Order: sequence, then C-alpha cells, then structure tokens
Amino acid sequence: ATGRTEADALDPLVYGRIHALFRLGRYFGIGLHAGFPFAHPKNVHEGADVIIWETLVGIEARVFIPLNNLDLWGAFAPGYQRRGSETRNGSTMRFGVHGVGFAMGLGATYFVSRHVGLGLDLWFYQPYMIEYCIDEEGAENCADVESQDNIGLTWSVGFTVTFAI
Repeated sequence: ATGRTEADALDPLVYGRIHALFRLGRYFGIGLHAGFPFAHPKNVHEGADVIIWETLVGIEARVFIPLNNLDLWGAFAPGYQRRGSETRNGSTMRFGVHGVGFAMGLGATYFVSRHVGLGLDLWFYQPYMIEYCIDEEGAENCADVESQDNIGLTWSVGFTVTFAI
C-alpha cells in the first residue's frame, strides 16, 4: 500500500524500489537507492487517461540491529526527486516538478537462507521542489516553485526480497 498525504483521490500507488547496499560490518550499510511509484487518479474527466509518477535516486545509509536470522533496520536516503503527470484527452499535457528529496525507511528482514531474506518495509519521501514545468503539445513553460505548501509527503508499505552476496 502506498499513498500521498494530500491526495485522497488517488488509487494506491504501485511502487518499485531497488537498493544496492554494501554492508560495512554487522551494523551499517551504504549504497544506492532508486524508487519509482505510479498511479492513476480517481477524479478525472471522462475519456481522459492520466498517470501520476514519482522517482527518487540517491545515496542510502542504513543502520542494522541483527537478531539471529532477523535484521531490523532504519535508513536515510537523500537524493534527486521528481514528480510528474501526463494527461491524454485528445491532446497531451505533461506536468513535472523536481528538486531535492529525502527518504526515511524502517524495516525488518528475515533471512530464510544465508543469501535470501523476506521482509516488510515502511518508507516516507519528503521532497523540496525547486522548479516545475508544464508541457502542452511541445510548448514547455518552466518556473521556480515559490511555495512547498502543496508538495506533500509520499509513503509506502511493502514486502521485500533481499539477495545477499
């Protein structure tokens, strides 16, 4: 399940996320974080096809509490974040906003073997957007974001599969 705090009219987001972490001993890890959710809003005009998406690419730092085959963990991942939407209703309009994003996560992974773990995680994404652009049929107009009031927090809860090398 995923969602956005200010967007009650969204279907649940489908969220794909990849972490490539190098574990520094038992308690710390560092690596790359990339996430990409997308959804279709519920309240659109008849005949319109709308998709909303987001991405965050950054560096992730993770702290582990190892308990036998179970790892409890907390993570922080600052990086580049972008949100956008595309609407098709006879013509195409694209909207995008981008800036710096901060992801914070908590999770638990149970290792069923030495190299495979199954788990649950909870992530929060908070962006600080710098610029937005609107593209209507190839005519792009961009401007600075003047207020963060309508940006909102994105969250996700999910199942994970971990492959340890």
